[in-house]
Amino acid sequence: GDRLIGVLNLADKSNGTNFTEADLNLVQSFTKHAVQMVDRAATLEKAGKFELLAITDPLTGLYNRRFLEDRLQGELSRSERQQQSFCIILADLDNFKVYNDICGHLAGDEALRKAADLMRRSARDMDVVTRYGGEEFCLVLPGTSKTESVFVGERIRRAIEAESFPGESHLPLGRLTTSIGIATFPADGVTADELVHAADLALYQAKALGRNRLVLYEPSLENKVLLSHKS
Repeated sequence: GDRLIGVLNLADKSNGTNFTEADLNLVQSFTKHAVQMVDRAATLEKAGKFELLAITDPLTGLYNRRFLEDRLQGELSRSERQQQSFCIILADLDNFKVYNDICGHLAGDEALRKAADLMRRSARDMDVVTRYGGEEFCLVLPGTSKTESVFVGERIRRAIEAESFPGESHLPLGRLTTSIGIATFPADGVTADELVHAADLALYQAKALGRNRLVLYEPSLENKVLLSHKS
């Protein structure tokens, strides 16, 4: 069309003669196909970038909730087919609204980026780390037992606890920390909603017990949370 997408430079014909009209026609025939290939490759690359943007949280660079929902469905199908367990971790930064109020939203955004990076580095290569919303994160741990998930969760909790965040000394715990809830397929749920609900109850219990801790889901949490809401 009217776009310049590349330059083909020919020089020094192998037999030492001048280029002819036939050579020009041959090159033009070749370049038409080359242009189509280059243009198609550029279009696919651009489409790939747009697709990545659609499943990525712009602030933290983690996968977003849309990607999480698709991945959870895929993991449910795979685990059921192969009769394997997997775990999900819900992690929530403690007193983050207070941190935002004290330090400002710019500092809050930086804290979210730093926490996201710590989670990414603390997780294993096969784990999927996503931003679930606000100051909450969700991890999918394929082929993982509940016992194994505790090691990952504790590594994340300790990494954030040990990290320095500007202004954190003014928080109720004196530092920015995270509370974690864990649920396992199929013991704690066989659908995505059931697993998220179970992990959320465990997270709620971690908050109720004083924050900066990890809690595994157990059925008794249903009644505990219900009673706490009534009181």
